[in-house]
Amino acid sequence: MKKLIFVLIFLPVFSCKEDKSKNIQEIIQPSVYNSSSEILKNDSLLNLAVSTGNETMYANAYSYYWLTERAHLALYPSIIMSDKYNCAMASFNAYLILTQQDGRVGKENNKSNKRTNCLAMYYLLKAYELKDSNAEIEVKSLFSSLKIPKSNSFLVDMSKID
Repeated sequence: MKKLIFVLIFLPVFSCKEDKSKNIQEIIQPSVYNSSSEILKNDSLLNLAVSTGNETMYANAYSYYWLTERAHLALYPSIIMSDKYNCAMASFNAYLILTQQDGRVGKENNKSNKRTNCLAMYYLLKAYELKDSNAEIEVKSLFSSLKIPKSNSFLVDMSKID
């Protein structure tokens, strides 16, 4: 009888225990963003944007990648949109993706990181030259009292890194 009372009292307590291991991303992000059909739809949208140069489609697809914390997967399409179609927003997005691992540009621990920093600065300055408003703010904060260099100068710098 004691065992039955013990089970009846503590069973509801243990069964109602809140699952603390629930990923916070599941709470913040709606599940519709993570469905395989939504991922496929946005992958297709991004590919179509890149093949046609449609900046509106690119912006819609990139926002999905950003919201689902998968922006790193849009690096190559961002570079294509920037280089092939001179899309200012794609240039700035490439800069953001390239710098998101280390925070701000300037942390130079090894040669590959120096090259990545040069490439990131190239895309930031290219976005600035294409009149992207976010890039203008970032460039003015990075080069507050200095002359703003041309984007191509960072490609030259990158080629000099051993």
